[in-house]
Amino acid sequence: QRDIAVGNVIGSCIFNIFAVLGLASVVAPAGISIPSAALGFDIPIMIAVSLAAWPILWSGAVISRGEGTLFLFLYGSYTGYLILQATQHDALPVFNSVLLFFVVPIAFVTALMVLIRKRRDRHQLELQRPGAFSTPADQ
Repeated sequence: QRDIAVGNVIGSCIFNIFAVLGLASVVAPAGISIPSAALGFDIPIMIAVSLAAWPILWSGAVISRGEGTLFLFLYGSYTGYLILQATQHDALPVFNSVLLFFVVPIAFVTALMVLIRKRRDRHQLELQRPGAFSTPADQ
């Protein structure tokens, strides 16, 4: 069932990017203009999230509860930023600093730790497997 859920999410994202955006740009008389704010903030965030997800998915294709919690926290932070930015709230500069100097480094370190932990666990499993390091002379 997990494979179906992941496939559903990925398929939905691909559909939204290509079908919805493609159809909207075909129907729009002058195409769809991309705001400079999206190029300056949203696209780097999408790249950063992809890079953060890469070690988690690459190192075993299992997202733990802690990793899921981290992703939800990052999504909440991103949504909070968008709300503060849209309302031009006075707390936006402080929130920016907290994101830049606290949330982003912690997310990076967490993703790195997950990668190291999962690689170590995989190596331990290989060591425990019978015959993992047998040579032809041992057989």
